[in-house]
Amino acid sequence: MSEERWIVVRNWDRFQHYKDRRPVWIKLYPELLHDEEYRGLSLSQSGMLAGLWMLYADSRGVLSETRARQELGRSAADARRVREHLISLNDAGFIDIVASKPLPFGYARERERERDRPLSISLPNAEPEKQREETPKSQNRGNGWVENLSSYTGCRYVRGTHALTAVHDPLGTEPPPIDWPYPRPTRDEIAEALSARDA
Repeated sequence: MSEERWIVVRNWDRFQHYKDRRPVWIKLYPELLHDEEYRGLSLSQSGMLAGLWMLYADSRGVLSETRARQELGRSAADARRVREHLISLNDAGFIDIVASKPLPFGYARERERERDRPLSISLPNAEPEKQREETPKSQNRGNGWVENLSSYTGCRYVRGTHALTAVHDPLGTEPPPIDWPYPRPTRDEIAEALSARDA
């Protein structure tokens, strides 16, 4: 018996609107119609690609080749062609077929958040336990202290006329888009924004 292989959709984040929602949903861009690789797919291959995107979302990024064959190969004739189509989609650059089981969507982001979590800062002449009980989260405590610093990404989404738009805001807590040009806000920027908001 051969080892299980896994399907990974290339550029998956590009097709995501809300990354931490359940159920996950995907968005398709009209520019895909002008992509030479996509136009080179047969009708059944492009239909299978859409099916793979939905299965990939449903499985939270952990899609085995076996499951794809079972779900997409509804008839015996389809089941025989699924493997050929997977190879074609891999060659066209839409998917990768890998030997290692990938991490689920949220797990990788959680590890990133843990890594970015700031070191705790203690205030002079203060009892941390007592202070923690009295002060609500995400409030400015003075002396430059900001609780839950790692939750501020500097990105906030606002509703435009046709879609949501990401804007730079030191108090933003939304996950920024892949091509986000701004760094995370510093503790001083967050404290200043909190003071301005509360004034």
